[in-house]
Amino acid sequence: VNLPDNPFVMGEVEGRGAIVPVNHNNASVTAELTWTPRQRYRIRNGAKLSEGSDWPTFRVVYRHGFNYNNTLAGHYDFLKAEISRTTQFAAFSEFSWRLSAGGFINADNVQIQDLCYFNTQASPVLLNSYEDAFYLKPYYSVASPEYFSEAHIRFTTPYLMLKRLPGFSRTLMRENLSTALLWTPHYGFYAEAGYTVSEIFLMAEAGFYTGFRNWKYEGLGFRVILNLR
Repeated sequence: VNLPDNPFVMGEVEGRGAIVPVNHNNASVTAELTWTPRQRYRIRNGAKLSEGSDWPTFRVVYRHGFNYNNTLAGHYDFLKAEISRTTQFAAFSEFSWRLSAGGFINADNVQIQDLCYFNTQASPVLLNSYEDAFYLKPYYSVASPEYFSEAHIRFTTPYLMLKRLPGFSRTLMRENLSTALLWTPHYGFYAEAGYTVSEIFLMAEAGFYTGFRNWKYEGLGFRVILNLR
């Protein structure tokens, strides 16, 4: 069986049985609400165009599921709240952040596909840019049936370090500083800090990420992101 490398799936969490795959049926419903206060609009040629807002965007997601077969039957409830904002404060410069928290209110019958999966991108070469990724964690490794809190912060500017050097200052490349944070009761506190250069040949981003678990150094990695969309 191709099981993900996850402590809850492998039965490595004390006091919890392994969440192993079983043949079963699943029925679920998801409700989502997204709200940005004081949103401004402009009417142009009869079309309503968004002009943004000075307020962050709020998002709430609720999922109710029911798993059943001949021997098991039970419900679970998942709730997540999120707040995010992106601010452009100078030419080609922006600051974005996203905070979220949530978890399973009722996790008595959570199956492997129902876990809260965080965006882990372990491949050294990626084909999409992500605003909420953990680049140094193996796929599925931090998925959890517990409560969690998560944060992603990114600062982008055309002039930070590299762009001040001769030969680079006239390019369109931008530099990025980012931080990704995650906490769950079992895994503890995990943090990633990254420095990347984007708009390389107008299509690529490359840089280094450093990971820390419970304030102890865990690893270093290099990532290349090709924005082919």
